[in-house]
Amino acid sequence: CGSRHVVAFAVYCTSMASTFAESLGQLCAAKKPDLQKYMNDVKRNCEKEASNGFNTAAFWIWNCLSPPSHIKREAEILGLNVLKAEKQGKDVYMKVDWDRGSKRQREDDQQEPVCKRQKGASAIAQHQDVAFTERLTQLSSATKPDLERYMADVKKKCEKEASN
Repeated sequence: CGSRHVVAFAVYCTSMASTFAESLGQLCAAKKPDLQKYMNDVKRNCEKEASNGFNTAAFWIWNCLSPPSHIKREAEILGLNVLKAEKQGKDVYMKVDWDRGSKRQREDDQQEPVCKRQKGASAIAQHQDVAFTERLTQLSSATKPDLERYMADVKKKCEKEASN
């Protein structure tokens, strides 16, 4: 009598595990890559670095379902030079730069036309993309180092070290 209960329980557990695994599979299949969100992350990180006076940015896109090649293509459409785009686990590591003052001709402009962009790459969107790198260039060029503040910080640190 006891062994029948064990067998019945084992069948029940196997059935529950199968149902659970199926529901996880359905959850995964329902989730689609959000390229717009990922590109907003790219823009936000680039704008942050540009406002600090830099023309490069290195950052992570967390929990990214898109392959790095899609992120790279979209970043290049924005006018960014993608130095690195690689998947590490669930995340994508990106390193990009943009020119400070001159317009750069992408090497692969002839190889991959803009029409490859997903969902309606209109002339307005393309103009906004060009304006994005121009805005980054303006931000990074406008930021000048504050040498007086830097020297005051160095002096403070030296005095603190000397007093210890």
